[in-house]
Amino acid sequence: MTTKKYNKNEITDKLCMLYDFIGYKIRDDYALTSITCSSYGNEHNLLNQDALAIVGDHVIKLIVTSNTYQYNNSISRKDISNVYQKVETNDNLEKIGVKFNIDVFMLWNNSDLSGDKKRATTIEAIIGAIFLSNGLQYAIEFTERIGLIEKRDQTILDIIPLEIFEKRLSEMSEYGYQSLVFCIIDAVFSIGANYTSTKRTVERFSKYIGLNITDQYTVSQFVSEFSFQSPEVLAASVFDNKQRTSTTNGILKAEAVVQYLNVLHQFGIETKDDLLKNKENMELMKSLKQIKGQSKLLTFDYALMLSGDTGTFKKDRHIINFFTKYLKTTNLDDQNLQSEFNMQLKIVQKRYPDFNMRTLDGVIWQFMSSKK
Repeated sequence: MTTKKYNKNEITDKLCMLYDFIGYKIRDDYALTSITCSSYGNEHNLLNQDALAIVGDHVIKLIVTSNTYQYNNSISRKDISNVYQKVETNDNLEKIGVKFNIDVFMLWNNSDLSGDKKRATTIEAIIGAIFLSNGLQYAIEFTERIGLIEKRDQTILDIIPLEIFEKRLSEMSEYGYQSLVFCIIDAVFSIGANYTSTKRTVERFSKYIGLNITDQYTVSQFVSEFSFQSPEVLAASVFDNKQRTSTTNGILKAEAVVQYLNVLHQFGIETKDDLLKNKENMELMKSLKQIKGQSKLLTFDYALMLSGDTGTFKKDRHIINFFTKYLKTTNLDDQNLQSEFNMQLKIVQKRYPDFNMRTLDGVIWQFMSSKK
């Protein structure tokens, strides 16, 4: 039987069609091998696709099983194997090959397409070539595009390393302040600052008044002892922290703490429980907004978290930047951000049932801080 031999220009055209199918160029040698069927390769002294298809087969297995497991990490070994075996069959791959008309860029002779499932082998070889050229993520995106696996939007568990979640689980009791005063100091000094420096600020204050950070110390006690001292003295001698609420026209954070606690005192709020009971007090929030640098109430949200409110998170730059950069969220008004945060929390709780808004906020904060 006479077989056709493609000339150089025809092979170049086929490679171009392959790249159009993939959506970008890959290594030319892998690309040529991926489309060279066994009989054609043997007859014309070209490396054929069979070995490369084995690579692709293993890549498909990794993609399908990991994708399935991420959807349901309680799946049994038998069930995850069944999913893979259903997806990675010659019949399924052959149908994909026919659907995308890959015959037009394959190098084959008359015997190659007669019952040997060469379209299936070619799909596997192409996936192997993409993996070896560009890496796993490109192979995943290609398998999604041709319908081999269901396209799945990235979730927070795909982005933030699981060890950060595990570490947070071991620190679930870290919010150990008994005093609302310590919560407010932490909340005010933490905005736009490294948390290590914030924690040390709280520790310096507790040492200054002769208490541990786990001791009770009421708002009234703070107001009577410190509300009449100058912000400069408080910043230099009491908190030993001269940070400002903003680098442009911001007030000393020491002054913001005093103003914050004075407002709470005016509303009769002495303890964490008192603050939680007033979390929806509009007059309180209106008064707090009058403090310079507190118009967005980020400090209020954080103070609620530190006081034990598990249903609140800070809508600060770390949260906003995370949802914008990593989850590609475009509409970040308060309502939509709340909805997006809740959706990611539900995903996390399937794996870590004890997580809540506060702990997830901490995970995102830690992840984003490490990206500076």
